[in-house]
Amino acid sequence: MVSLQEKQRSSSNLSGMSALAATAETFKIIIIGEVCVGKSSIFARVQKGSFDPFTKGTMNAHFASKIVEYEDADGSQQMVRLQFWDTAGNDRFRTMTKTYFKGARGAIVVYDVTSKQSIVKSK
Repeated sequence: MVSLQEKQRSSSNLSGMSALAATAETFKIIIIGEVCVGKSSIFARVQKGSFDPFTKGTMNAHFASKIVEYEDADGSQQMVRLQFWDTAGNDRFRTMTKTYFKGARGAIVVYDVTSKQSIVKSK
């Protein structure tokens, strides 16, 4: 099992990072789903480290980076940069948000378990 030690870094504050962190491979992860399902609240949790159920929705897209340090199977320290993208769920932004999918290496699909339409549209 890989042990993880998370170190949150500001995407704009790269000075002072170790050489390993500065050269860490980046993994773009998109957060997708219908409007008002909690995408922005999950994004805020990743970005700020706290959960706010009343986070305002996203009009276009926002992103934040997080450096994750882990120990690989050989016992050496490794780092990766996870770049999380919060995309708008509103239909009028749908064509624009698809451009943010390019280069994504993962997705977090968010849906409302009390809304059948939300679940169906997440497919």
